[in-house]
Amino acid sequence: MSKHSKNRGHSPNSSHDGAQTDPADLANDVAAIRDQSSELLQRLSFSTALDALNERHARLQQIEDELRRLRSRNFVFWPNLEQQLQQAKQLASRAMTDSRNEAQRAAQQLRAPIEQLARNASGMAARGRLTDNQVDNLAAERDRVEAQLDAVEQRIGALTEPFTKLVDTVAQGVTGSHWTMDQFDQGSFRPRAEENPLTVAAAHWEDCPQGACDGILFITDLVLRFERTQGQRSVVLERAIGHIGSSEDSERGWVFKDEVLALSFHPSSGAPQRATMVMKSADSKGLDDIIERARSGQLVAWMVPKRQQANAPIADTAKTPVRWPNECDHCGATIAAPVRGQMEVVCGYCKKRYPVEFA
Repeated sequence: MSKHSKNRGHSPNSSHDGAQTDPADLANDVAAIRDQSSELLQRLSFSTALDALNERHARLQQIEDELRRLRSRNFVFWPNLEQQLQQAKQLASRAMTDSRNEAQRAAQQLRAPIEQLARNASGMAARGRLTDNQVDNLAAERDRVEAQLDAVEQRIGALTEPFTKLVDTVAQGVTGSHWTMDQFDQGSFRPRAEENPLTVAAAHWEDCPQGACDGILFITDLVLRFERTQGQRSVVLERAIGHIGSSEDSERGWVFKDEVLALSFHPSSGAPQRATMVMKSADSKGLDDIIERARSGQLVAWMVPKRQQANAPIADTAKTPVRWPNECDHCGATIAAPVRGQMEVVCGYCKKRYPVEFA
């Protein structure tokens, strides 16, 4: 394709130097613009912009069904999923109407100029004896129409973006939460009945006492676990949330930065006292925020109301220890109070274990 069909506006080789473009090249340019006019007519359907809108609209029911199934799996966090889905439903009708009206208005306005462009190109191709100025003017005519089409597509995109982005956000959240539950289902352990899965993340535990290993970090509202995935899957770290002394996120490296999560545990929880996790895909800052909220018991705002939970689990009070022995009936030593997520207490002297009772 020569200069007129590639460039926008006036060609630098047209007539400033007095040289005339080869007639064959001019004829090829005109034929190319004639073909492009047919493509511009097809663009009047604005199918690219509208198909994206229709696809999101068609997915609303599927997303709602998947969200309902997620709640039936007892995933009780992120009530914003329901809120965002409801908001998307409210935006759908307006987005569909406004975008289609804009497409119809633009199609009516631009059809005549595009058809005229096609006629001009066909007429010039039939006449022959073309000049640079004639072909430059035809190319400029094409460029004007093309720019108008681009502007309409951008307007349609702006009209539909609040709806399409919201649908994508909800779909991503539902899919990610199902993936979280899938990982819990596939784990080598079973969460306790009163636990609620929060999130999972692939990680490399670089200071694991058994040697650095790859695995998955599992976080519930009560317990943090790390499961080794190399060889036979097994849990090599399990701590009650209340036994986490601190969690710190950081980045390490120059070009390719590692997301690092450094955890410390209370001495009474046993070895190890620290765990340094290098995240493989998750954001360490986001995980740190989740852990801190779990440690402080500030997860209520992240939980869906009981009426929305498919199978309402044990009441919130069930997660609070209410009875445990204050002293060991074997040696008489004082026993420390349990922390959040701790299911049993251990005598610090003779190591006898006692279950913790819940409301």
